[in-house]
Amino acid sequence: MRRATASDLDLVTSIITLAFAHDPLWSYALARPDGQTAHHAEFWRLFVAGALRYPDTWLTSGGRLPRSGSRPVARR
Repeated sequence: MRRATASDLDLVTSIITLAFAHDPLWSYALARPDGQTAHHAEFWRLFVAGALRYPDTWLTSGGRLPRSGSRPVARR
């Protein structure tokens, strides 16, 4: 396993997009009247880009995402 980096943005976005494509909540929340789903990747890309700023997203050698998490932000 290795940490995902900014250069993995497209790969991780693709993994997350596919993982949530048929999720009961997110498929409904992101649904469009015309049934198109191409915009899903654009939506998830914002979150993936934010997560990749931290060293908490990992990829297996086969390009799979075994775990992703973000550290909590300390509040003052």
